[in-house]
Amino acid sequence: MEKCKFHLVAYGPILKEATTQDEHISARDMTAAIEKKLADALKESDYEVLNRMNCRKKLDVNLWAKVREAFAVNFPRITRI
Repeated sequence: MEKCKFHLVAYGPILKEATTQDEHISARDMTAAIEKKLADALKESDYEVLNRMNCRKKLDVNLWAKVREAFAVNFPRITRI
């Protein structure tokens, strides 16, 4: 029998709640781009990431900087890119 341990870190909300379908799609795409960048940055910093993110949506670099800073509290090796 194996024992596993997981540490969950969450941050948000990062965007206001969508009130229209167009806002929802925009927020979904921005969130997907940030999730991919976060997963890539964690991997590049030698953290183990369980899932693979695929996204080609445009990254909001200002929003990414805020998210990266928030996660760096718990993941200090995160790449500063």
